[in-house]
Amino acid sequence: MDWRRGERTDLRQERVDLPPAVVAACVAVVQSLALRFAAIDLVEDRDGAFWFLEANPNGQWAWLEQVEGVEIAATLVDALVQ
Repeated sequence: MDWRRGERTDLRQERVDLPPAVVAACVAVVQSLALRFAAIDLVEDRDGAFWFLEANPNGQWAWLEQVEGVEIAATLVDALVQ
């Protein structure tokens, strides 16, 4: 089932603050792959544990700006021009 096709209408999207250990692990993955950016997919289970799915250097993120109002494009531009 692919949620991007609209097959599931009961899915919630919300902005969350990740635990510091999860943030550190995500940064470590990106750095170990010698990337400047990666879209990291995680799943949080019912017990609050986070599961790593993938790190995609070409991941889709523009929809998050529309749904959640986060400023990803501006942040990426700032990072690339430094």
